[in-house]
Amino acid sequence: MVAAAAAAEGAAGATTEAACIAPGDALATAAELLGVGAASLARAVTSRTIHVNGIDIIKPLLPHEAVDARDALAKALYATAFDWLVARINAALDAGGSSSGADDSSNSGGCSSRGGCQINILDIFGFEVFESNR
Repeated sequence: MVAAAAAAEGAAGATTEAACIAPGDALATAAELLGVGAASLARAVTSRTIHVNGIDIIKPLLPHEAVDARDALAKALYATAFDWLVARINAALDAGGSSSGADDSSNSGGCSSRGGCQINILDIFGFEVFESNR
């Protein structure tokens, strides 16, 4: 989404790079899936708002800062989706209850004698970002 930089003149007359969104369908698709306007999503990823003495100051982000903002948004969405999935699985397992009277240590089905089943998920995010994934 964040792929291009445009020159902008700073307050002191110095030229700085401000992040902008590359043209394409990625922004519109992401905004539609999130249920927000494309302009709002673009503004959220390419700028930050600072509140000072009741005044909102909008500061454009540099391209690498916008990439970090995009990545942070993606990680937050991933974490939310992962937490939702685990909660749904746990709710489904809990609704089934446990009909077995077996002891926790001898039960290999994932259900405890205390009246519930569980699933354990190990999230190993991070391995896919290595240069060489061996």
